[in-house]
Amino acid sequence: MTRTAATTRRIAIIGALTAVGFGAVSVATAAVLLTTSVTGTATIKTVPAPAEPKIALSASGTQNEGLDCRQVGVSADYTTLTLKPVLTRTEGQAAATETCTLTFRLRNVGTVPVRLDVAATTISGPSGWTASAPDGDATADIAPGAVKTATVTVTAAATATEGAFSGQLVYVPGSAAAGS
Repeated sequence: MTRTAATTRRIAIIGALTAVGFGAVSVATAAVLLTTSVTGTATIKTVPAPAEPKIALSASGTQNEGLDCRQVGVSADYTTLTLKPVLTRTEGQAAATETCTLTFRLRNVGTVPVRLDVAATTISGPSGWTASAPDGDATADIAPGAVKTATVTVTAAATATEGAFSGQLVYVPGSAAAGS
């Protein structure tokens, strides 16, 4: 959108022409008024906001001997990932450390390259639970329309307790978008 406003201003230039005589010659003075018109147009240009990264996310999990990470889901608007791992322990036996793998499938539905920011992404659980940093090709640029994956290993130590998981997956413009 462009808005304009025309402005006109007059600048007066005054010069004096003086003739001076001696003796019988008379003195004559004349003023000359010159004007210059100044016109122009002020313009305001509105440009679109920079494109934001947009991701469609799907997730799945594996089941190992004592740890089941298949209860993972994503909200319809892709803003919430729900993770409900189930750790199975046999009464009377020493608890062991168990692991499972989460796989995130990221589809770039935006107009700029995007990537999963490993340093800013966090997943944490209750005492005794850990989640690795994301690994996979989704940590590199994902072109518009492309699909890449990332994996996270969830570990439940022998001392793992029940409780809530929290964190966030962080997406940033890819390096190709940073220069534009």
